[in-house]
Amino acid sequence: MLKKALLAAACAAILPAFAAYPERPIQIIVPYSPGGGSDLALRLFGETVKKHYPGTNVVIRNQPGGGGSIGTSAAINARPDGYTLGTGAQGPLVIKPLIGGTDYKCTALFIRA
Repeated sequence: MLKKALLAAACAAILPAFAAYPERPIQIIVPYSPGGGSDLALRLFGETVKKHYPGTNVVIRNQPGGGGSIGTSAAINARPDGYTLGTGAQGPLVIKPLIGGTDYKCTALFIRA
């Protein structure tokens, strides 16, 4: 009986960790200018997110510059809370960090959660 009570208490304690996602708008950072292929693809992805999470606001933020490294840096350095998504290409993700001039390294480009 005590084991069941403890199990129930433990389950009740972790329920807030499974709060309804998303609780606030999801931001998608596009490291290129509006109108390009990446912009179009991520806008379509944003619409898909809205379908799967009705009532969710999805904000597309274009942040061009530096061949994509400015927006890529913003996405990489965002708080890893699941509310900021980003994309990029091999240039800003791999080549640019290898030759220098970025505030991130290509070894840090794994999914952060």
